[in-house]
Amino acid sequence: MELTAIHQTFDHWVAQLQQQGLPARLSSRLDAIDPTLTVAATLLGIAPEPRRRAQASPRRRGMVRPVARAGYLVSVGGDDDRQTAHALLQLLAWAELEPDFTVSDASPAPVWWLAQGARPRPGFQLEACITCHEDFQAAPPVRVREVHLQTRN
Repeated sequence: MELTAIHQTFDHWVAQLQQQGLPARLSSRLDAIDPTLTVAATLLGIAPEPRRRAQASPRRRGMVRPVARAGYLVSVGGDDDRQTAHALLQLLAWAELEPDFTVSDASPAPVWWLAQGARPRPGFQLEACITCHEDFQAAPPVRVREVHLQTRN
């Protein structure tokens, strides 16, 4: 999944929460203080992908190559605990359905939240595989030349 597609997925999730009647908004800042339901998708880090080989069938024109793994903290904050819990469970379910995402229940320690200048919020960590699409140039056609050998007696 390309990096822009990952961020579009977060936008899509928040739009789906809004369609369910929740006053949700997306933020990348953890310290955003807002009484409305705030979904924060914070990039924690990017690491090179250990399996950088191509993943395509030989008949396809291009290849999708894994490049890196991005770690995100997806957290939900707001004044209404019921809305927060509902949104978090819904986000977790959607994340589990994405084939390029790996969900972890590891949550940062309270000390980490204090270092960020934010109060602790419920959330989960998400790891996404960042890929890039490579198109191959078609090889030039092979020219066939016939050579006729004649022997002289």
